[in-house]
Amino acid sequence: MRKFHNSIAVGFFMGCVVAMSQLFLFLCLIHFGYHSERREDGDEVNVELLNLLFCLIQSLLLASFAAMLGAHRSQILDRNTGLSPAGDGEDPIKELPSGDVGSLGDGSEGGRSQGGGRGGYSSPTFL
Repeated sequence: MRKFHNSIAVGFFMGCVVAMSQLFLFLCLIHFGYHSERREDGDEVNVELLNLLFCLIQSLLLASFAAMLGAHRSQILDRNTGLSPAGDGEDPIKELPSGDVGSLGDGSEGGRSQGGGRGGYSSPTFL
């Protein structure tokens, strides 16, 4: 989510989170049915109960994360306005300290600069 703040990426991510939540809910129901069947047969049911509870908790956690992501998606998309806080049209990513995740930098950080080329980087040479 650091690099892709467009509506397609956010929507795809939300869809994946909702799909995983529904998958774990479906697995919870499958384990519930398997738990009931094994209990009727008089078999050990502790493992199925543990799996049922794990799937239910995971489904609830993913659903709550999807709800929070849906509630705040406009704030995530607002980061892609391309304006700096000063409103001068400057790209906010370039204003991050060098070496920070997401920083484009000028290529002069320790050991990364190879001289020449665009941004301090040179194209690889092959012998």
